[in-house]
Amino acid sequence: MADITASPSASSASTELMHKGCNIGFDALEANRALNRVEDSVTAREAAVPVDLVWRDLTFDELAPTTTSTGREPTPIKQGLKRVLHGLSGQVRTGQVLAIMGASGSGKTTLLNLLSGRMKSSTKCVSGGKIFVNGHSRDYETFPQIAKFVEQDDTTMFAELTVREQILFAARLALPSSVSETQKVARVDKIIQELGLTKAKDTYVGSELVRGVSGGERRRAAIGVELVTDPSLIFLDEPTTGLDSFNALNVMSSLRQLAKNGRTIVTTIHQPRSSIFHLFDMLCLIAEGRTVYFGPAADVADYFGNLGFPMPVSFNVADFAIDVLSIDPRTKEKEVKSNARVQYISDHYHESVEPQVLAQAHDFNESDSLGKFAGSKRKNSSFKEFCILTRRTLLLMSRERQLNTIRLSQTLFFGILLGLIWLDTGRETTADDRRAVQGVIFFIVINQCFDAAFGIIFSFPAEKAIINRERSSGFYRDTSYFVGKQLCELPRAAFFNILMLVLVYFMAGLNPDAGSFFTFTLICILVALCGEGLAQSISVFAGDEQMAAAVVPVAVIFQVLFGGFFIRPDALAGYIKWMRWLSFIYYATNAANQVEFFGRGDGNIDDIIIEQLDSSLSKWTNIAVVAGFVAALKLTYLVTLHLTKPRFDRNL
Repeated sequence: MADITASPSASSASTELMHKGCNIGFDALEANRALNRVEDSVTAREAAVPVDLVWRDLTFDELAPTTTSTGREPTPIKQGLKRVLHGLSGQVRTGQVLAIMGASGSGKTTLLNLLSGRMKSSTKCVSGGKIFVNGHSRDYETFPQIAKFVEQDDTTMFAELTVREQILFAARLALPSSVSETQKVARVDKIIQELGLTKAKDTYVGSELVRGVSGGERRRAAIGVELVTDPSLIFLDEPTTGLDSFNALNVMSSLRQLAKNGRTIVTTIHQPRSSIFHLFDMLCLIAEGRTVYFGPAADVADYFGNLGFPMPVSFNVADFAIDVLSIDPRTKEKEVKSNARVQYISDHYHESVEPQVLAQAHDFNESDSLGKFAGSKRKNSSFKEFCILTRRTLLLMSRERQLNTIRLSQTLFFGILLGLIWLDTGRETTADDRRAVQGVIFFIVINQCFDAAFGIIFSFPAEKAIINRERSSGFYRDTSYFVGKQLCELPRAAFFNILMLVLVYFMAGLNPDAGSFFTFTLICILVALCGEGLAQSISVFAGDEQMAAAVVPVAVIFQVLFGGFFIRPDALAGYIKWMRWLSFIYYATNAANQVEFFGRGDGNIDDIIIEQLDSSLSKWTNIAVVAGFVAALKLTYLVTLHLTKPRFDRNL
């Protein structure tokens, strides 16, 4: 690496180059706008609202995990704040692609989150500065309608939907009812064509378990989902991460085309190949939370060369820039030298270049073109959202053939196995056989709970990521999703519960009375819904599948232990005896035993069993209590779903 000392003439030259480069970049853009208007008329595309974005003196502080000198008490908040971004400023205009680059931990993702309004709200973070849209302070009532964010994780889509279906359902949810279905379909087809997804439109999005489109096509489909509202401003978090060079170039070429069609693109990216780097109009380089370069991407090599850091011949510009701005921690000497180099580049930018960047930001014309979005929430009615989500859920369920086959096989296997184990037990009248009947009843009840709860553990976390993305984009209300999902899942859950119950119930010789069977079926369905609600509430709060898998079994085992089968409630110590009232399995088991033993077989034995149930409640009262647990747990799930909805900082 070249010596950090640069001559005054070199610094002056770099400053002049930066000034001219910015002017050339912006002047060229004005010419491109005219060309874009012609291209748009040729393609007959509905033009997006032009959006210019300016940010000034953005700062971001987060509470550092530091302690006092004693190591026992936490440091007060004011002393524990760590500055992540140090007064960043810049601008991007309509038709431009702005790339934000920097070494890992430099703050580029934090900057993107602030600009996009996707910085999660937290009492441990403090942001500052100003963000302007078309010359006006950002308005959070209109900004989400003209700006969209594409996450780095492109797995937040349903694997069993085709590319076209994925984007079409997004259009149905995001666009108001005033837009006809024909118009929505036409818009989706234009997006598919614009992103080069025509050949892949009828292919499943896919996942690790479901064969689908390529990684690049999946990433472009994720972009297409956010394009359905025709946003003018698109933010992307490292859209090429995890893609091979070919697919990465295809994704970035699609973004370049979107910019040519009048959109403003802001993306973070990590060391792109040369062919991708040449697609950028503007470049923002960040080091240690400070801007060290902002200007035309094509001029960055000359800028560093004039500072005394010439780029080697045939070297990738992006790799070179990151190398210059990276801190080398391998030895103390290398770390000191690299820190000094970065500090020198940063100081030069802030002293000589940044004032010009700020001055050019004042040249942005104020526009009231966003006024038409004022007061428009762009939402369907709750019923309309419910209908769309129900239709999508039913379609997804119909395509879960592998899951349904596995679940059917599992139900048949265990139903027959349990039936053989307790074969004809209920037809005998001895005391031992009646005790065995209690065993099969208890096992049937807890099996419904375990089956429902563990089904949620392994399916809900992936869906939670999808609904969080959709709710962040304002696609629908929590209640619309909740009601639609519950109503769709209920018939399938009831089918498998009834199938297993039919096998075990009649093979074990339980009460053959039709009323008793259907009452027992009702009890099992209610227990399954309790297990679902319990697992759903925990899974919403759990950070990931592993956490949910650790906590849910503990909660279910608690229900089982106090269910009244393993130990009689009157044998429990007084300080813990009351906990049985918190177990829905306790009430369900009592109700199921009452269904089986009232008025059947040896009256003396059955009466003794009923007395041992330790329940002064009638059969239907017990069932009503279990139904109350269902309502309480499902309501808890809905409330936790709402409380954990992504919320973002609106200070800027």
